[in-house]
Amino acid sequence: GFTPASFWALATGHMLLNWSWSFAFFASQNAPLGFAWLWAVWLSGLALVVWLRRYDRIGAVLLVPYLAWL
Repeated sequence: GFTPASFWALATGHMLLNWSWSFAFFASQNAPLGFAWLWAVWLSGLALVVWLRRYDRIGAVLLVPYLAWL
C-alpha cells in the first residue's frame, strides 16, 4: 500500500541509480555495464511511474516525458 516511506524508498533508489550511472559508465569505461545500468535506471523510473499512477495520476503523467528522455 501507499505509505510515504515506500514512496521515498522508491524515489531515493531511482535517484541513486540515476546519479551513479555516469560513474558506472565513464569511470569503468565499460559500455555493456553502462547500458545495463541505464536499463536499471529506466526500469526503476518505470516502477516509480506505475506506483505513482495508483495514487497520484498527475504526478505519474508528469514523469512520463522524463521516462521517455531516459
